[in-house]
Amino acid sequence: FIKRCFTGKVKLFPLLCSFALTFGISVLALFLFSAVMGKPVLAYINFGIIALPLSIFLSFTSGPTGEELGWRGFMREEFNKRYGFLKSSVCQGLVWCFWHTLLWAVDSEFTDWRAVPYVISNIVVITCMTVLMNIFLEWHNNLIYSVLLHFGFNIIYVFLEADIGFFVILTVLMARYKGFLDIAVDGVRAIDSLKDGDRVLIAEGCTHHRQCDDIGTVKIPRFLKKYTGKNLIVETSSGTGFPDDLTPYALVIHCGGCMLNEREVLRRMRLAKRQGVPVTNYGIAIAQMKGILGRSIEYVHV
Repeated sequence: FIKRCFTGKVKLFPLLCSFALTFGISVLALFLFSAVMGKPVLAYINFGIIALPLSIFLSFTSGPTGEELGWRGFMREEFNKRYGFLKSSVCQGLVWCFWHTLLWAVDSEFTDWRAVPYVISNIVVITCMTVLMNIFLEWHNNLIYSVLLHFGFNIIYVFLEADIGFFVILTVLMARYKGFLDIAVDGVRAIDSLKDGDRVLIAEGCTHHRQCDDIGTVKIPRFLKKYTGKNLIVETSSGTGFPDDLTPYALVIHCGGCMLNEREVLRRMRLAKRQGVPVTNYGIAIAQMKGILGRSIEYVHV
């Protein structure tokens, strides 16, 4: 099993790229966050009391080396037997993401409303990372690439001390990558114009089992009611149940689309736009209602 995981030939340039990709995105998000907050980047970095080489060694061995044998070594093979590349990658990403559920509860300071954008950020970022890892593995079939990609992401968080705004910016960068940030930001302004009796559609891309405090059916409707002070009619859809006629709605709030490909997400966004219905997504809507959207996108061209 171990030998099979590392059979592919290692090439220096792709190897460096695998690390630089996730490390670079995290550093970019940190620079944007520091610029928004008006503080130097080093204000959000704490090297602590552990020697730097030891911190790097622990970051490399505690997650990437051990986890990748399980996630990309074993789980990837099993999902690939059942599904095509994209569906397999998304399923792997969601399993990997929700494996962190306990850490969200016991190892995070975001236990108030900030827990919502924090969890959304985790879902979007980890799923996208899984797709990137699997692209490298399709090309080179050697776990060392996913280990370094994983390490490039983790190393920043060993020293990072940033508020929820950093994670919102990470999500915004992913939204920009998927191509719908402009539409989502334009659409979110409609929240301020909602009136009593307006219908709002909250759309999920997947058909997951709903929890008692589900984000789409409970939390976002609660945020809307508190933010607008209006008596709104909130309706929901999930999976392939997205309606073709959106004209009855004053606003559509869509999930991050981690279970949908980019083409389907953009199709839904453009369908709403053609029918003159404002559309946004969960992360942008929550950031707007919590008053942090302006700072989050200030340095991202929209």
